[in-house]
Parts: sequence; structure tokens; C-alpha cells
Amino acid sequence: MTAETVAQSDVMLCVGDTTFLDYGSIEAKKEGYGPIGKGGNGLRLHSALAIKPESGQSVGLLWQKLWNREPKPKPPLDETPIEWMLLSTRAGISWSGLAAPYPALPPPRGILNELNKYKPDQLIFAQSLTTEVIPDIQTASMILRWYSYRWRVEEYHKIFKSGCQVEKYRLAAEGMKTLIGFLSVIAVELLQLTYLHRTQPLAPAIEILNPLELKILKAKSPKAPKVLTVCWAVEAVARLGGYLEHRSKTPIGIQVLWSVSLKLHDKSEGWQLAKET
Repeated sequence: MTAETVAQSDVMLCVGDTTFLDYGSIEAKKEGYGPIGKGGNGLRLHSALAIKPESGQSVGLLWQKLWNREPKPKPPLDETPIEWMLLSTRAGISWSGLAAPYPALPPPRGILNELNKYKPDQLIFAQSLTTEVIPDIQTASMILRWYSYRWRVEEYHKIFKSGCQVEKYRLAAEGMKTLIGFLSVIAVELLQLTYLHRTQPLAPAIEILNPLELKILKAKSPKAPKVLTVCWAVEAVARLGGYLEHRSKTPIGIQVLWSVSLKLHDKSEGWQLAKET
């Protein structure tokens, strides 16, 4: 589905980022895991999402890589590489340079510049590089909007961790990698659902659920409206997980949607099996 949609599009954004999956509490079966961060133990995950440039909506998962780093032996204290000390010194010089006041510089061609005031006499100077030709302010605004969509992959990883709770499972590495592949698809669906609910609540519900799932929700809902919208579908799904209507001002949590989405999948399979037998 994702590949077909991308192939039919003139422009599609590929937004990627890497995150760490922490399984430091696994003691018995550490084979296949590796060091992460500062002393952690787990896996590294790089995800690339297909994003519609005009709306920022996620189309699906383009590519994903899951791997572990092999632990490296620490050198003895008396054999610390001198190069590391030199790099630390250079980093210190570079960092101290950031604190110095920046002069007003003309923007280089093809580079979008942002200046944020840190202190009245000091500026933090940031540059967003692009290979796109920027002939006018409208194009610059479009490129900046595209850049803002990079947070979609951050939201995806957040859903992956807090919604699907991928770090709470305790499996051997090979079994964990298989589970992560399964959860990756569900996390994309949850990202699409939450984004549409926030930005296009009146869109047709068929954009986030298939006809069978909508049929089940209508059967479970006492008062289904004539026009099924994204807003109604999300709230109907949440009610299956115990979301209370009198707390309608409380945002629907991603953990509720995650747990109920599994129930909805199970009900769909049960409905289909009952129809076939």
C-alpha cells in the first residue's frame, strides 16, 4: 500500500530518525543486544516515514532498520588514546566559540537561516541546509514547512514506546526483533489515526478504518451518526477501551487507542471467521 501510494505521487517526503530501545533489565538473554547511550543495553532502530508534503500526514513506513552494536572492550586507564583528549579539547574550544556574540552575516545562497535571541547581546545562529533552489519567499516557507514534518518520526517513536510499550517486553533478541516488526505497523496506524483526529476530525472515517471495522463499531455504538467521521470513529474506538463520555474534555490517550486497536483487530477476525463458518 505505501509503495503504491508513493509511486502515484509527484512528491513524497522521506522523514527518518534513529532511536534507542532500552532493554537494560534483561539479564538472562543478552545475546543479540548491545550497548546504547551511556551504559545502556538494547537495540537501535532507524525508521523512515513517507509524509505527504501538502498536509504532513503519514502515508506509511518506507524503510526500517533494527540492529545492535557489539560491545567494545574498554582500554586500560594508562592506555587512554591521546586523540580522544585532543578531540575533547577541540570540542571545548568549539563550544566556547558558540557563546561569543555572532556578527550579522548575509544568508548564503540556498540556505535558510534562523536567528534566535539568547541574550540581548548574544545570538544562537542556526542554519537549515537544503539542496532545493529557493527563488522566492514562498518556496522558502514551503521548505521550512517540510522541515517541520520531521517531528512526525519523533511522534512515531513516542507512540512506539509509550503507546505500544515496546520496551516493556522481555524476549530473546531474535523474538524481540520479530515483535518489533509487528508493532511497527500498528504504530504507523496509530500515528495516522491521532494526526487525522487532531487536524481533520470531520474527514470520512473510512480513511482510518476499513469497512468491517466500521461495521463493528456501529454495532457496538448505541447512537451512530448518519455520517461517520474520524472524530466519531476515534471516540467510538476509545469507548471500547473504557473511555468515558462525561470526560470528553480529557484527551484520548495513546495507550487507550493502542490497547483498543488490538481488541478491534481481534473482533474483526472473529467476525470474519464467524461469517465463513
